[in-house]
Amino acid sequence: MLFRSVNPSYLGGADSSANSPAKGGISKDADTLFYAPHYYLHDPAAKLAVDATIQYFNDLRTSIEDDKRFGQLIGIKVPKSISIMIDTTGSMEDSIAAAKTAAINLVMQAANDSNLYYLTPINDPDYGPVYTFTNATDMVNLINTLTADGGGDTPEQQFPALLETVQNIRDGTNIYLFTDATSHHQELGPQIHNIATKKKISINFMMSGENTVFMDKSKAQLRQGAWPFSNDDSITTIEDYKLLALGTGGLYLLTNYANINATAKVVSQANWQSILFENFVASSSNFTWAFPVDDSINKVQIVLVSSDSSYIGNFNVSVIASGTDLVAQNNATLILSLSTILVYEFNVSDFSTWSLVINNLYSGVAFTVTIRAQSTLDPHMTIIDSNTGNELSGQPVSSSSYNFYFGCDLCSAINNVTLKTCQTNQLILPANGTILKLGSTNEWFIFNVTMPVSSQICIELTGTTLNSRPFRRLVQQKLFVSSVSIQINVFSNGSTEGTVFPDQNATLNYNVANLGTKDDIFGITVTSSNPSFILLVVNTSISVPKGASINGSVTILANGTIGDFSTIEISVASHNDPSITNIADFSLIIVDPNPDIWPPVCNITADTLNKCPSLDKCNTQGFVTNITFSDRGSGVSTVSYTAGNWTIPDLYEFTANSTYNTSEINFYAFADSANGGYNCLVCGHINETLTTVDFGLANNPQDIVGFFQLQNSFNNNSGPNVNSEIYPGWFNNWATSYWSVYQSRSKVISNLAEIYKLNGSFSVYMFHGGTNFGFQNEWDGMIGRNGFHYSGQTSINLNNANAGDVLRIVVENGGRQAYWTINDYKGLFNVTLDGTTLQNWIQCGVNVSEVSINSVGGKFVEENAVDNSVVDNQPGVFVGRFNASALQDTFFDSSTLGKGQLFVNGFNLGRYWPSKGPQVTLYVPRPIIQPMNTVLIIELTGASQNYVNFVDHAIWSH
Repeated sequence: MLFRSVNPSYLGGADSSANSPAKGGISKDADTLFYAPHYYLHDPAAKLAVDATIQYFNDLRTSIEDDKRFGQLIGIKVPKSISIMIDTTGSMEDSIAAAKTAAINLVMQAANDSNLYYLTPINDPDYGPVYTFTNATDMVNLINTLTADGGGDTPEQQFPALLETVQNIRDGTNIYLFTDATSHHQELGPQIHNIATKKKISINFMMSGENTVFMDKSKAQLRQGAWPFSNDDSITTIEDYKLLALGTGGLYLLTNYANINATAKVVSQANWQSILFENFVASSSNFTWAFPVDDSINKVQIVLVSSDSSYIGNFNVSVIASGTDLVAQNNATLILSLSTILVYEFNVSDFSTWSLVINNLYSGVAFTVTIRAQSTLDPHMTIIDSNTGNELSGQPVSSSSYNFYFGCDLCSAINNVTLKTCQTNQLILPANGTILKLGSTNEWFIFNVTMPVSSQICIELTGTTLNSRPFRRLVQQKLFVSSVSIQINVFSNGSTEGTVFPDQNATLNYNVANLGTKDDIFGITVTSSNPSFILLVVNTSISVPKGASINGSVTILANGTIGDFSTIEISVASHNDPSITNIADFSLIIVDPNPDIWPPVCNITADTLNKCPSLDKCNTQGFVTNITFSDRGSGVSTVSYTAGNWTIPDLYEFTANSTYNTSEINFYAFADSANGGYNCLVCGHINETLTTVDFGLANNPQDIVGFFQLQNSFNNNSGPNVNSEIYPGWFNNWATSYWSVYQSRSKVISNLAEIYKLNGSFSVYMFHGGTNFGFQNEWDGMIGRNGFHYSGQTSINLNNANAGDVLRIVVENGGRQAYWTINDYKGLFNVTLDGTTLQNWIQCGVNVSEVSINSVGGKFVEENAVDNSVVDNQPGVFVGRFNASALQDTFFDSSTLGKGQLFVNGFNLGRYWPSKGPQVTLYVPRPIIQPMNTVLIIELTGASQNYVNFVDHAIWSH
């Protein structure tokens, strides 16, 4: 919540404690010890709330996997960001101008939708830094300064630069990398892939020459001969670029300096989902790829990329839809036609199975085929380790077992899941019928998939859309299966898991297991997202025999302040084979070693305020108040006030557990205005924050002008008009009329229209009506505020009782009021036997958890324990079953029952009490209903019949 609310008193005068000091807790509405004993914790609490909110929205954004939909959900347009990486070594001399032009065009094309721009120059041995800009002009100006020089050997520093870039740029950024060479440090590929997929970063490569393609042979031989192969460095290949592009949802395109700009236009198009990807080697003169085009697709793009400029221009390409060749009929747009690239694009109106046909192939010719679509159907995947039950954070490990979960809102079915190698299309897990649907959700899963050894795995889904059209998709997340695993745990002195005290050490213990077939040496890399966490790494490499595991540790010094946190990532990579790697990470937060959880307590022992009929009539009158206060934690350090003119004796040192009695403290009350709102704002606002107001529906909408004027007087007459909690209605109490809290539709509309006319913002509470699920009612407890507190004596004759008998009494949990008063006593107060009070009671709760209720309900039905005889108005537990004629919302009619609790399929739907009303029915939402349903009722007073009804509307008694 970014705006703070004025509270208490709601500007409506309904809160009787509006002018009373708090007795504890962290208040957001005052900045003094008197009104908020722990006010100094407000800023740390607010910081933690902001961090938690950011994390929540990041998690939500990640789960949705669509920034546009995420923005629509939270009511904002999510800005985009773009990252440009340009190789500036000497070999780019012929291409640098074209690369800069293409990069500038990409930036300007994104300028309307982006607010962050990143630029990473790449040289060798130097690279970076990652420059960040908030406007396109500054980004373009720096791009224009780049020149091509230096570098030396052919491999450059693309992978180290990529790692630094993905670590520093925003989630969801598209990276466009312009280069003409391979890179040092192939071992970084899986780590780059892991971070990029977590942050939903796509990486696109524009290669202006593939080492030798656009160079004369002699120069190519000289460059290749200079590659520094050594034991401590590894050189990427073009296949590594292709793997990284494919694994992050990007493209690898081979071009030349004359066509870089045209190539960049292809990769700049976003929101594509892959239907098919294949590295193809021709073995005949023609080949056909069939693929379904479903009703969620509006465009199809076909990208053909060859490593050899001699052949692709000779391809004869046809795309057949419902018997028509779309290419021959000029229904295709040829986006790009180069000696190494062909890109066709189609607007879709024919939802059927299409075929890509390529003729005039030469045997042995190698090229990649990518078929992708602009579509609203975008499946996402979650992988759970079958052994630990934890979500996979690094790479899956060979020979280990995993559960795959797939979510797809626009799918009616996912019929098959196929796992295959991305580069060779070799089947790993063939299409099968073992995929299961998760209840009534749009989620499907496969259990216990054992992962084989493979460099990169693509997951293909086939199924049907909501309109029963066949679809096919490659899940964007690709998997690198590793033969090394890493397990971690963290310990710190006297703190809980994931926390550390300031200026103390935490120990990261790790275990590296070599599951491969050879002994190996593994490099250890540990990074922190916050430099305040200092890493002391003992070993940067360890030797692990095959089939064995080795333990190690890292010391982490928490050199920050309370509330600082960091993501610590540890990666392990083989020295012998850089593709063998894995990653684990965890979060660490610095916490207070001596938290003071006891607030100071302040009590008014005497005052003369009651002589004033109302504050607005006594705004200049003086009052005398005696106050006592104490603190059992760190002691009272300050006594201060927020309003009035107080006379406070000098207060010096206070110790823990001390009590201080003041002498007479004199103060003057401020004049009251706006139904108590002015005093509340004076006492409740915090400097340098936006003060907001909340108010209910005004009888005269013109009063809203005054409320906002009052708010703005505390905001230097600037800032937005904000009602942070407007009430379109109120809650019902037992035995009251439903209409007693009803607000007319016209009154609600007129109030909101007036706020809108004043350019105001508002948060409606409640916009969607509350429910009575569980043992809670919306806002307060079971007993209404109109005072249904029953007391008295009930006598029971125990003629058959004997000495030593056990008396059991069932007491209903009637709930407690959470508003207006906390003096809400109810329950069992006193029990006497022949005038003697019974003591030493044993109190135990009745387990009404979902598991317990399902167990009881199932046992009743399985054992045919349901009594179909006529009920006799006795309390008891009643169980029954019914078949649902339709899966939809319904209402439980309690009119034939007394008072009790309802469970449907184990879900606690709440209390019923039809004789008191006004609510007679309980709302049963659609997700609770199944084809076969179990109903369990805990009836406390007695039912009049042995069946109940479910109806299609709410019923109110009065």
